[in-house]
Amino acid sequence: MRSLAIVCTDRGQHKKVRMTTVVWRSYEAGAPDKPVMLGLLMGTASGSIRRGNFVPPWVDGNPLRPAGSPADGSPPPPGWSRSSYDFWCPKCGRTTRIRAERWWQIVDGARRVGMTEFDLSALD
Repeated sequence: MRSLAIVCTDRGQHKKVRMTTVVWRSYEAGAPDKPVMLGLLMGTASGSIRRGNFVPPWVDGNPLRPAGSPADGSPPPPGWSRSSYDFWCPKCGRTTRIRAERWWQIVDGARRVGMTEFDLSALD
């Protein structure tokens, strides 16, 4: 199984902090691998965002939505994006918001060139 470690170094200013890991898995025999992010730290049951390493976009019906969140098309809690991933580094406090479409393009490109690690702070 191929994986890509997503880290922050604040452009080399601190030791690597792993934000998440992207792995490629096949869910059906013969189907192409699909990328999945591991280590979600998501919202609380009340719907508020708990500071973790990343929060995925709010997607109605997404099985990864926060526990207790409504699946009826209600708006996301304040600060929660419908279209972007939010990454937060507990070491330096860097917050990076990346639109989902761009994020998966970056991940795909990293895989194609054989990267095993990607530093989010390089995006700023």
